[in-house]
Amino acid sequence: MILDRLEITNFKSYKGTHLLGPLDRFSCIIGPNGSGKSNILDAISFVLNVPNSYLRVKHLKNLVEYNSTEASVKIYINSMIFERRIYKDGANSNANDSAILDSANLNQDIYHSTNCKYFVNGNKVTQRQYNQELEQLNILSKVKNFVIYQGDVIKSDVDLLKMIENVCGSDAYAEEYNVLSEKISVMNKSLSLKYEKRKDCLEMMKEIKEVKDKEKTFESLINQKDLVQRKIYEAEIKSKKIEVDRIKETIKSLEQMKENEKYNEIFSTVNKTRSETAKLQKEYFEKETELTFERSRQTKKRVFDIEAKTAELKELVDNLTSTKEELAKIPSSIEFSENVVFEGEILTHSRFEDVLKEKEIEYSQKVSGLEKQLSEMTLLNFDKLNKRDQLQNTIKQINSKISKIKARNSEIEKGK
Repeated sequence: MILDRLEITNFKSYKGTHLLGPLDRFSCIIGPNGSGKSNILDAISFVLNVPNSYLRVKHLKNLVEYNSTEASVKIYINSMIFERRIYKDGANSNANDSAILDSANLNQDIYHSTNCKYFVNGNKVTQRQYNQELEQLNILSKVKNFVIYQGDVIKSDVDLLKMIENVCGSDAYAEEYNVLSEKISVMNKSLSLKYEKRKDCLEMMKEIKEVKDKEKTFESLINQKDLVQRKIYEAEIKSKKIEVDRIKETIKSLEQMKENEKYNEIFSTVNKTRSETAKLQKEYFEKETELTFERSRQTKKRVFDIEAKTAELKELVDNLTSTKEELAKIPSSIEFSENVVFEGEILTHSRFEDVLKEKEIEYSQKVSGLEKQLSEMTLLNFDKLNKRDQLQNTIKQINSKISKIKARNSEIEKGK
């Protein structure tokens, strides 16, 4: 920010219009006492809207030159023109153009009959707008951050602090600062309590963390223990498995040896059984042939004998029948001859009875003999049948043995 020029019209001791500038970045005002050096500083303070207490006048109208009715000050800053005009006793004032200063806000003691007007770049604005434009250039009228008065540098430390606060604008926030300070104090107390609680919580968290770390360490050790134990188990299982495999190999070798011995034994048994089977089969065929031949022979003989005996028996029966018929005829002949010769006939009849009895006995003996022969033939036939059944049972047993031997040979072949 650069102050370029200053134009003063009827302000204090400067009657008429006076132009100061253009000014350099560093400018000095020199002159004897009473020459108006301080009035230039007052003009700068006036146009920048500094409170009246710093303008060395009791009323604003005293800023107007004695024989004039109005005064104005223009200041050129950064290609902008700020102008402030003041009118004495209502001169050139009307309801629309008047702007009454607020003594409460500006800390100024002025009469309501004194009017001020504000211009920015030749355009009339309100005091509020005027101050806003100054603030855009970081010129704060209330805190006077753009000027240092002569008495300000010789103040006490407290006054300097107040002045600095005033310059930086912090005194405008004093009340708010106090309220906030109280709140901060309360919050600090609350924060202290919370800090203590936080500290306790941190201690508790630390203890919990230690417990958790111990728990994790314990779990890690448990896992390591389980891992080591598992490895031990696996090693034992592997060792047992090797031992089992070795035992299995031994058992297998023994079984092979045993199988070889058993095989030799079985092979010998099979050969022996085969020999016995061949022998039994030969015997079976011989017995079967013998039985068939005997059965055929006996059947033929029995048929022949039965036919012969039957014929003989039939002949005997026929003779017996004829004899009985003759015996039946004898009583009638005896009865017929009884009337002729009594004694001779009696002798003949006795003799005839004896002959008849002899014949009957002879026939009875022949019949008994035939029956005996028939019984013997029947018994012989039964014996042959029993022998045949025995041979058939023997053949069945031989066949059963042969089947068992074949099954056993088949199992042996599969075992190989």
